[in-house]
Amino acid sequence: MIQFEKFQLDNGLKVLVHQDTSTPMAVVNVLYNVGAKDEDPAKTGFAHLFEHLMFGGSVNIPVYDEPLQRAGGENNAYTTNDLTNYYCQIPAENIETAFWLESDRMLSLAFSKKSLEDIIKRYIDPYRPTDTKEKTEKEIARSEAEKQNLEQEIISLRDKQNVQDIIQQTVSIPEAQTKIKQFLNS
Repeated sequence: MIQFEKFQLDNGLKVLVHQDTSTPMAVVNVLYNVGAKDEDPAKTGFAHLFEHLMFGGSVNIPVYDEPLQRAGGENNAYTTNDLTNYYCQIPAENIETAFWLESDRMLSLAFSKKSLEDIIKRYIDPYRPTDTKEKTEKEIARSEAEKQNLEQEIISLRDKQNVQDIIQQTVSIPEAQTKIKQFLNS
């Protein structure tokens, strides 16, 4: 059985701490209690879209990956029907960077038109059927209108979703509970 400690912060964040002294690395894992099951059945894909938008930066950190990579870390995420999971692996001595990035993302996420366009280019456009004919002005206008509708839908969902509705955050680091409590309660 894996030994861990569980506690809740004053802000409601539930924290699980597992110490693993066999590695110099730490893992910060944040699970949001939101997934595909929370979507309108007529408009699916938003949970996964939000997963990608969360990497688009915050008001204070324009590019989420840069400070994490400078501290020797890497990250990824995935979405299921029940949850969206973000995780960072980082040298334990730099765990504060992962906490700082996650807390800033929770408090001041910046959804920008540019990050949405980047996601569309990277994940949606490659799967759109292509046609050798030039688009007509009507098709271009319809495409732009669809993009604007998507942006409005994202803004509407963002405003409804309380991103601090986190079910747990886990880490692996020697003396983690004390360090986590000090950092998160500061």
